[in-house]
Amino acid sequence: MNNNEYYKKAIELLEKAKTEFENGDYDAGYKYSEEAKENIGKANDYFLMQITFLKIESVKKSVAELDNEINKAGFTETNAKYNDYNNIKKC
Repeated sequence: MNNNEYYKKAIELLEKAKTEFENGDYDAGYKYSEEAKENIGKANDYFLMQITFLKIESVKKSVAELDNEINKAGFTETNAKYNDYNNIKKC
């Protein structure tokens, strides 16, 4: 999360909001807190996107390993397991 620019911006905005509230400028404090809230949402979306990307890469690696196993086993296009495997890959 610390590499997430939206997260960094949200922390900065929360500090500004706190300062404004402490100084009695509640409108400005509210404005900064709302902006921080928006950035937290964006940070969460970015984080979820990164997790999804890592999961996709993991699946790709697993498929590549299965490809190697299929090739080592000598399955050919006429083998039912080979066809089943290719049908699963297409999903």
